[in-house]
Amino acid sequence: GQAPPIVPPPGRMAKALGPPKETDIAWERLDHFGFFTGLSRTIKRVMLKPTEFYTHMNLGAGYARPFAFYLLLSTFELMLQALWITSGLGPGSEMLMIPGDAPMSPLTLKFLTLAMLLVMAPFFLAIRFLIAAAMTHFFLSFFQANAGGFEGTARVVAYSSATSILAVIPFIGPVAAFPWSLILIVIGCKVVHKAPMSHVLFGLTPLYVLMFVLVVWLQAPF
Repeated sequence: GQAPPIVPPPGRMAKALGPPKETDIAWERLDHFGFFTGLSRTIKRVMLKPTEFYTHMNLGAGYARPFAFYLLLSTFELMLQALWITSGLGPGSEMLMIPGDAPMSPLTLKFLTLAMLLVMAPFFLAIRFLIAAAMTHFFLSFFQANAGGFEGTARVVAYSSATSILAVIPFIGPVAAFPWSLILIVIGCKVVHKAPMSHVLFGLTPLYVLMFVLVVWLQAPF
């Protein structure tokens, strides 16, 4: 009979993958690049060379790595925004001004805010990710711009969170990060789903308009 295939033990799985190619996603080859190098290389490639990045993105590799990337960057962004706000360096900081005779010191407020975010953020970010990926894929389907399947859309949305790194800049960072991430999603969907840019834009523009209206409505005074 035919000999059974040789499966490398878990400890040698990294070696079985072989040396990475120049076009491989570094975040998905941490066995070679290491955590910080893999993270920084991936952020740089997504933000500066999105067409090249998404062209070589491996569909069928699953959701775990892209979702971990999204969760890490989005949590980092939320915690930085909370830090800027509680330090008086971000929008909404005036609502957190504490009078001198208040029982809670500013330092205590910062600690409690960051602690709560660290505990609760993964749950809410996971829900946000699922909604964003599902809505994006749903709107693309109206113009047959979803040939790469839901995994393709989800991976595009996950890696677009690379712009969250801009949260290190108070005020300007988050403002620039949001539209930049939307541009990355448009480019990524075009590449991954092999769809005309017009189909992607027709599909996603109503979604983005809906998001804009919702944000304005939520921030409007009543």
